Amino acid sequence: MAKISQQEFLSSLEDEISRQLEFAKNLEDYSEETLNQKVDAKSWSVLECLEHMNLSMLIYLDQFKMINNFKPSGGLVNFGIKGKFFAEGMRPKNDKIAYKMKTFKKLTPASHLGKQVIENFLSYSTWLSGFIKSHKSHDLNRIRVKTALGPLVKLNVAEALSFVIAHNERHIWQANNVLKAVE
Repeated sequence: MAKISQQEFLSSLEDEISRQLEFAKNLEDYSEETLNQKVDAKSWSVLECLEHMNLSMLIYLDQFKMINNFKPSGGLVNFGIKGKFFAEGMRPKNDKIAYKMKTFKKLTPASHLGKQVIENFLSYSTWLSGFIKSHKSHDLNRIRVKTALGPLVKLNVAEALSFVIAHNERHIWQANNVLKAVE
């Protein structure tokens, strides 16, 4: 099991969320038409990428909101093999996605979305940032949450936070590529 400083870990997550928020805020300058364009019939539009992130984030945010029995932190976060694999498998590396995967039907976004998707993303990401800030001194290792795979696969809160941020990073990379192609 890999152990890293909780302060460093949470600071890196806050930095990444700030970059993700900045990306989403910049999308408000584009028309809905542009944000709904696709590179091809099989790809997602920018707004579909964001809506997929929203649907996925809600699975975790709903669970994070119900957690109220944190204990003080020991200063380190633990990543098991599964948690590390899930998070690192999501991140784009060398300007490509290493692990392609099918999207669960419940996380498939609708087409032709409105800019409310951006507002939702900003709201969810801001809430997540606040959650991280308010739990800097809490033990993120002991409590486990369900993943999108269901109740059989659980991650500790630190692993789940890392996964959510990495998942968003993956789809922001995807949305950026769509935006470049349709501009």
